[in-house]
Amino acid sequence: MSIRKNKPRIVEVPVPRKSQPRNSARPLTRQWKRLRKAMARWMRKVTLSRPVRRLQVLETVSLGEKRLIAVVQFEQQRFLVGASGPSMSLLSSLEQNTRFAVSLADADERVRP
Repeated sequence: MSIRKNKPRIVEVPVPRKSQPRNSARPLTRQWKRLRKAMARWMRKVTLSRPVRRLQVLETVSLGEKRLIAVVQFEQQRFLVGASGPSMSLLSSLEQNTRFAVSLADADERVRP
């Protein structure tokens, strides 16, 4: 009597195929590129269509309750403005190189005789 060894059987299991085609990443990448380009165009359109602000408040100094002095710029001109409660008045027109303290002293001289 001979002893017969059983060899292990190799069973091939079928691998399921992917439901998507092999180059499925490419169309998705194209879609992302298109989306990025569309977003860039939209951002340029939004930033270009924004109106330029010509009036800016550069600095304010509070003088107490409901009173302040402000430096306001309109285009290339600067103005020293005083405000209290419901009223506002122009104190001085500022030059480009004029210091704030000098303009404030000039305005104070004009207000106080």
